Amino acid sequence: MVPQNTKTRKKINEMIGIINTKHANINSLSNIYSDLGVDHIVVNDPSCFKKITKLIIPGIGSFDSIINNLKENKIYEEINNFAIHLKKPILGICIGMQIFFNSSEEGNETGFGWIDNEVIKLNSIKVRYPHIGWNSVNYEKRNLLFSNIDTGSYFYFLHSYGIKNKFKSENTKYGYTNYGENFISSFEYKNFFGVQFHPEKSHKNGIKLLDNFSKLYV
Repeated sequence: MVPQNTKTRKKINEMIGIINTKHANINSLSNIYSDLGVDHIVVNDPSCFKKITKLIIPGIGSFDSIINNLKENKIYEEINNFAIHLKKPILGICIGMQIFFNSSEEGNETGFGWIDNEVIKLNSIKVRYPHIGWNSVNYEKRNLLFSNIDTGSYFYFLHSYGIKNKFKSENTKYGYTNYGENFISSFEYKNFFGVQFHPEKSHKNGIKLLDNFSKLYV
């Protein structure tokens, strides 16, 4: 598969794979990386994993639909190997982040279980769900995705489920958002990076975050 790249920049040997979940708007991510001059491919089958150094799992749809699609396309185990055995950087967006965990109240399927936590339905009585629109992400310790992005910067959200419980590891760097209640809207843990919001819909802040991901560890 030919890398999708319309511009060039100083080569830093990255090749980002964007998982085709059949639900997310992967064209938005692809267009951003094309504009940045970052080599990337859309991952449709296991053969693509030989070429990539980083991986993005987009997230629009439902928890079960994403998990089932990955298994049907025979890339579920490839993703697991990429993350756990090769320990390569992996970014999950919205539901693409939620499948990092054990399970979700949204569905019946089991997640990857890379991180011991549960996705729950947000239930503040102060607001209406789903949580749609712009909201701020605040952090105490800046994780690598937020290099040159100020705490309190705004991103675009669309979800009703999320993570509220902290991880067991003290080494995790969190970002929080309040929508009637606080929930974890971003994190960095080992080679795992997750955002509850949609960077591909978040204009300059989202573009900067995706650019930061492309430059990790190179």
